[in-house]
Amino acid sequence: MKSTSLQNAMDRHGLTDKDLLDEVLSAAPKACAVIVTGSLAAGFGNEHSDIDLVCIVPDGQYSRLPIMVYRDGAKIDCEYWLLPDLIAAMDRISAADLQQDVGHFQEWKKLTRALQLLIKLSVAYSLQVTDSVKPLWDYVHSADFKHRIRTWWSLEALRLMAAARHALPSQPRFANNLYSEAVLAALSSQATEQSLLFGKKWLGEKLRQSCDETGLALYHLALELPCGDEAQVRERCLELDRMLSHSSVLEPWLYRADGLCWWLTPAARLNKFADCVLLWQGKVGYEFPRKHAAESWSCDRPLQMGAADGLDDNATTLLFKDGLVWPGLAFSSATAGVAR
Repeated sequence: MKSTSLQNAMDRHGLTDKDLLDEVLSAAPKACAVIVTGSLAAGFGNEHSDIDLVCIVPDGQYSRLPIMVYRDGAKIDCEYWLLPDLIAAMDRISAADLQQDVGHFQEWKKLTRALQLLIKLSVAYSLQVTDSVKPLWDYVHSADFKHRIRTWWSLEALRLMAAARHALPSQPRFANNLYSEAVLAALSSQATEQSLLFGKKWLGEKLRQSCDETGLALYHLALELPCGDEAQVRERCLELDRMLSHSSVLEPWLYRADGLCWWLTPAARLNKFADCVLLWQGKVGYEFPRKHAAESWSCDRPLQMGAADGLDDNATTLLFKDGLVWPGLAFSSATAGVAR
């Protein structure tokens, strides 16, 4: 279904579906599918948004489709996606054990990228979809795909909350940042799957549209910068912790009857790029480094959340350096030291 913002953009520039389709097929007649994705297709665009036109092709033999087209004042960004890459992303997501992958840096990175790619497809407006793309199209609109995105957000919130609790004794201001991100992740799990793609602004708009006053209040609280002395920051962290502990997203995980434990894995510092695949930070522009010690981390020597008191301040500071880091989280079936 075409979103209102996409229809308005096309009307503003006098464009039709056929105009966009012909733009691609004239250069790539064997395209498997032609879609419009991005913020306009997702119903989040405005008069300044570009039209994101995507051609899905069966192999790497790219045609002469330009990367950018101007038509009657409209800026149309053109992009190729490879069908094998999309199918591989679908296979990775459908076969993933998210509860295990969240504790493994490399697997979580790959899973995140796969989700973001398929979310771009799920929000898209189709101009043409052939039979070769139909199974993929059906999957990104399935209940299973939406469930996996919600689970991804729930585990992100849990991972960030566990890291915040661990950092709070020695680094309350950094813990505040982690708590804020945990809140936004928990709200994203409830409000919208697309916030994985479009970030915090999209989440706020969805909460307003759904008239979720409680969610909006928590959303604004999470976006506030911490002020005051260290004691006030700690109190704010505890307030966010209480709210998260009673959220419908995290409560089932935090109080599981089977005595599930959460283990904190080494943190990974993220690098800043001008344009990149994004993580829980929304559209800030951060990406995983290509190589990091966390990629080779093994579960045989985890930092148990229940044993955090045994770490001195230096060890905690080394684990959570100031800056943007990716605190890991792994699961264990052990019954001792349950993180609360």
